[in-house]
Amino acid sequence: MYKLAEFRKYAEMWIPLVGKFGGKHHGYFLPKESASDLAIALFSFESLAKYEE
Repeated sequence: MYKLAEFRKYAEMWIPLVGKFGGKHHGYFLPKESASDLAIALFSFESLAKYEE
């Protein structure tokens, strides 16, 4: 909660990395009813084999 700028920088670094390795970043989601320090990143790959590469 007190390091939002640092978290934002960290979170934004993942978006191009996922794309670089063949995945699709679907965004970050903040659950409505949970702790304020929780964010979920969703991304997908064509297959588990592509993800493991």
